Order: sequence, then structure tokens, then C-alpha cells
Amino acid sequence: MGRPLFDSLQYPKIHTLHGDTQVSVVPLAKVEHSAVVSFINRLPSDERIYLWDDLTDPVIYKRWSSETFPLIVALAAISDDKVITVWTLTQGDHSWTRHIGSVWGIVEPSWRNRGIAALMVRELLLFAGQVDIERVVIELVKPQKGPLGHFSKVGFEIAATLKGWTKDSSGRYQDLVILTMKLEPAWRKMEVLLSRYDSISGW
Repeated sequence: MGRPLFDSLQYPKIHTLHGDTQVSVVPLAKVEHSAVVSFINRLPSDERIYLWDDLTDPVIYKRWSSETFPLIVALAAISDDKVITVWTLTQGDHSWTRHIGSVWGIVEPSWRNRGIAALMVRELLLFAGQVDIERVVIELVKPQKGPLGHFSKVGFEIAATLKGWTKDSSGRYQDLVILTMKLEPAWRKMEVLLSRYDSISGW
């Protein structure tokens, strides 16, 4: 039996955040590259160095938005025609890592603490369950203390810290922190977070 493919036809999905603000979740492939560039440029310069790739590069953007699973599934949230966050789910591309899914994302500062990150993570975890992903991995560089605290709050545990493992865009070496959690508990805890506003403070 073949694995289910990412169904872009189920999007856009309209969600209401706390405060009655509506956002539209769409595949990155449905977003104009110029809107993504604008989003990246609105991020603080000291945070852009933590992007996995330079999404301002049209070639890299095309690869990210290719919808070629299992390599990557990329989603964006839109408000007033502006990208406010981008999140991805990547599945291991070897037979012994197919059960592992990596989640990554970044939110525009003015949209933080409003539940958008929890919403996007839940969206990716829902799809992860359809493709036999059993464990979710989050990779952060050590200075990202905010996201590290948020994921730890819902049960992700630090599996390893690799000293000087990554090199950011400014040429500095950083420690890589690897967090992990089994999919089902992670999904259930995200459901609880989204049902309780006080729980998603900081997300």
C-alpha cells in the first residue's frame, strides 16, 4: 500500500486565534516568493541566522515549496495578505529513519504569544500521523531559548546537545540541541494547548 500524499486541496484552512483574529493556513507552494521575502525581511536580523536555508533565494524557495514528500512539507500562515509564519515537516529519507519526522518553524515577532505556533505544529503533527511517523524531532541552536522552553513545556525532551555542531550564516559555531517526543503524546498535548489559552502563552 502506498503512503498517503500531502493533500494541498484541503487548504486554505481558516483558523481563529485567541482574540478572534483569523489567519489562513496554506501550503508554501501557494505563496508568492515576494511575500516570503517580505516575511524574512521583517524578522530581527539576529534571528535570520537561525533559518535552515536562505528562503530569499528563488532556487531554495522553489525546493522548499515543491510539495515533494517525503522530503518536505512546508506551510505558511497568512493574515492581511502577509506571511506571518512558516513551518515545515521533514521525514527521514532512509529506510531506517522513515519513522522520524523533523519539525521547524519561525513566527514574526508581532504574532508571537497568540497561539499561531501551537496551531502550526498541530497541523504538521496531524499529517505526520498519516505517513507512519512515530517520533518527532526538533533541532534548535542553543541561543533559541524561547522555542526551547515552549517545546519542553509540552513534553519534548532533550535527547542530545552537540557542542559547536552548527555554523550560522554569520560564521559563528553554535551548539545544536536535539529535542524529541513520540508522535501520539505530542499530538495530544498540542490539542490540550489549543483548548486552553493560558497554556499557549509564549506560542
